Amino acid sequence: MAYRDDSLLAAQESLQLGRWQEAREQLALVLAHQDSPEAHEGMGTALWWLGNVRESLSHRERAYAGYRAQQRLEEAVIIALDVAVCYLSNLDNPSAARGWIARAHRAVEQTNDERLAGWLWLMEGYTSDDPESQRRLAQPGP
Repeated sequence: MAYRDDSLLAAQESLQLGRWQEAREQLALVLAHQDSPEAHEGMGTALWWLGNVRESLSHRERAYAGYRAQQRLEEAVIIALDVAVCYLSNLDNPSAARGWIARAHRAVEQTNDERLAGWLWLMEGYTSDDPESQRRLAQPGP
């Protein structure tokens, strides 16, 4: 498999088709030639589906850093929330999950995206270890 200008697109297509091992191989080639948040995000997805949660998180964390560096805050928020879910659900690490929620919160504050604010609100309730906070966050409206 040789690197081409459209290798990232081919890898993203493999991801959409659920061809995890193929996507992993394609993304490894992409990452050997360029350090892009899209490639790290894709690699994180492929590795998660292949059962390699820790390596998946490493790539997702790099995707987050890349999106933040490029001021692509919406993508950074989505990745931070995804990482938070992974830390809580896959590694039973609520402290790490809440740390990623805090990162998402800081990024959301810099946007006016109500959709992302809603996802953040939901995830704050999901990762909270305080029943009263969970109850408050689960209530509709102001």
